[in-house]
Amino acid sequence: MFGMFIYLLNTFSANALFVVNKQKITAFIYFFVGVLKTILCFLSMLYGYGIIGVAISTVIAFLVLDFLMLKVVFNQLQKSSREFYIYFIQEIFPIIYIASICFLFFTLSSKLVTFFSDFIITGIGVVIVLIFSVPFL
Repeated sequence: MFGMFIYLLNTFSANALFVVNKQKITAFIYFFVGVLKTILCFLSMLYGYGIIGVAISTVIAFLVLDFLMLKVVFNQLQKSSREFYIYFIQEIFPIIYIASICFLFFTLSSKLVTFFSDFIITGIGVVIVLIFSVPFL
């Protein structure tokens, strides 16, 4: 789920590079990230992390994709590296923040399942994520 948010952020960069006729750079970046994702997914399966490892590998690959695409766009706009890093952190921070809240909740909720049903735990998790995401709306 979080990988898709990051991947959707990439579409703005891809469209900007298409407009300035930089399709070769875009294709190279997509190829590189595809190879990276394949290697990371293979390694996560090889070391026994299963579907969780594949999901984390996908998020990492999409972060690299977004980083590279934004870097090329900022170079085309002749912006400084400092502006690029500030923008990237502002773009990615809400997603990482909400993902960490979800991870902490579902890690801690495994202890609560014995007392409550799964339905109530999921509902509480959704409410907590909504509360913590309000500052980013």
